[in-house]
Formats: sequence, structure tokens, C-alpha cells
Amino acid sequence: MKLDKLRDMTYGYISTASLRAAIKLGIFSLVKEQPLSAYEISNRLNANLRYVNSLLHLLVDLELLEKKGDLFGNSSIANDFLIPDKPKYQGDFILHITNYWMTWAHLDERIIAGGPEFPYENGFVDAPTYWHDYIKGRHNLAFVGQADLLIQHTNLEGRAKMLDLGGAAGSYSIALCQAYAHLQAVVLDLKQPLEIAAELLPKYDLEDRINLMAADFHKDEFGRDFDVVLISAILRLFSDEEGRNILKKVYDSLLPGGLLIVQEFTPLEKPTQKSFMDKVLDLFLIVGHAQKGSDRSKEEMRAWIEDAGFCDFEFIGLPNQTTLMIANKR
Repeated sequence: MKLDKLRDMTYGYISTASLRAAIKLGIFSLVKEQPLSAYEISNRLNANLRYVNSLLHLLVDLELLEKKGDLFGNSSIANDFLIPDKPKYQGDFILHITNYWMTWAHLDERIIAGGPEFPYENGFVDAPTYWHDYIKGRHNLAFVGQADLLIQHTNLEGRAKMLDLGGAAGSYSIALCQAYAHLQAVVLDLKQPLEIAAELLPKYDLEDRINLMAADFHKDEFGRDFDVVLISAILRLFSDEEGRNILKKVYDSLLPGGLLIVQEFTPLEKPTQKSFMDKVLDLFLIVGHAQKGSDRSKEEMRAWIEDAGFCDFEFIGLPNQTTLMIANKR
């Protein structure tokens, strides 16, 4: 049994590669309307029948496809999460994570040298592909449930203008503006994420309520007329000094009585099945994103927030790897 576990770990990357290939080839979209044979799929892909047939049978064992007779169709998992344009599509997120394929192949080198290695630095994908999959992947995560949790656990009644700091594709601004008809939002991020946001906003008819602002978190001012600031999964990327400085700028950007909402990955306090994912995310953070970053504890994040001047701190653990931290400007 011990050897079986070791072999499962050794061959596990082949399952991941098969999922990535199926998404890139568009196999789940090909069979979304009706099941097709391996021959029909290989013809539509202009691909080698022997290779297609082998991949399809592995996808069946992975419970991503179902086979009836000679025909292959989507499983419920694929139908829910792997069809583009469906609300809970996760394909962009999967591509983003697996774009780090070569980075993980260099993990021994990263351990020795320290510092992250981005996929466009080692040539696995180019920079535009990296940014597209990264930002659209964050959008996938927001609309698979995180946005609903945010709305469920916060109250923006009476709040008129929100700063979405590091808002990427504007996913949470979109969800919150849909939930609160009076809310206006400014999404502040780098140029590349905002290009994706500009593509998404017309689909939700929110161009007149969500503005996009390209800026540097460290160098540029945020403005001073917001009554709510949302920060999603970016503080862990920064050093202690950088994170504290950003929160001080956030404090200054809020009107008196303004609301701070932080969504962030924080380590779980008690060992659970999810504690393995804590360790995975911590390693992924420093290998793939930011050498200065760290999965900050609840106590660290609270100290940052309160030292910036905020009060009435509230910590809300969510049923995933994310927590909400809410506080008010004095």
C-alpha cells in the first residue's frame, strides 16, 4: 500500500496533463450537445485517432467523460465546470495553475536559489497568455461561489462608492454592483488585468457603474472619497512593510466611518483535510508569485489592519481556503 501511494504521486501529473489537454483541445465543448465517437472527435480535432482514443478513455476513468457504447459524452463535473461561458466555468483557472508546469519542473532549482519563476520567464507560455489565464482564472473562482460568500457575509447598504483594490477582472465589483443597485465601483490594478476587465464589463452592462484605474499600489494615490474598500488576495504577496504601507493608504482613501473588507488566504488554525492545501498554497505563493509573500496568520493580518488605524475588527472564516476580515475607519 505504501508503494501504491508513492506510485499514485509519481503518475499523478499525467491526470493533470490530460485535463489540461482536454481543455486546450476543446473536447468538453465538442461533446456538450451530443456524445461522439473517438473517430468523430479525432476528425473534428484533425488529430491522431490512436492518441485521441487513449486520452478519451483516461478522461472516462477520471470521471470527466462518460462512455456509452462507442460514444463519449460529458460527465456532470465536466458539464458544470468545463464548458466555456457557463457561469461556473473553471477552465481558465485550471490553465493558469498548470501554466506553471515548467516552474514546478524546476522546483529543486527554486529551492536552492529562492525567488519565483513565472511561466513566461521559462517560456512555457508567453506573457499575454499568462495574464489572460491568470485574470480569467480569478474570475472563474469568484463566480464559482466566492462572490456569493462575499455578498452573504457583508452589508453594503448605504455605501455609495467602493474601491476594488487589486480587483483584476473586476469580478467582485461586478457581483456587488449586481447585488446593490446604488453602488459605484473603481477597480484599481495593473494595466494587464484591466484589459480583461474592459472585455468583461459590457457582458454585464455595468460600464457606467464600474470605472477602471491603472495604477501602482506602492507609488500612486488611491483617492480619498470611498466609503468602502475591498482587497482580494493581494496582501499576502507583499512584505510586512509593503502590506502595512498599503493599508495606511487605504485608510486615508476612506471617508470617516468607511468600511474595509479584506478577502485573503490564511492558514487554518486546526489540522484538517484542508491543511494540506494550506501548505500547497504557501509553496505555490513563493515559487510562482512573490518571494516576499507569505500566507499571513489571522493575528498578523489583524495587527496590520489595526495598526493602520482601523477598529471593530471582525474575522469570518469561510468554507474554503479564504477568510474575510472586516473593519471600520474611526
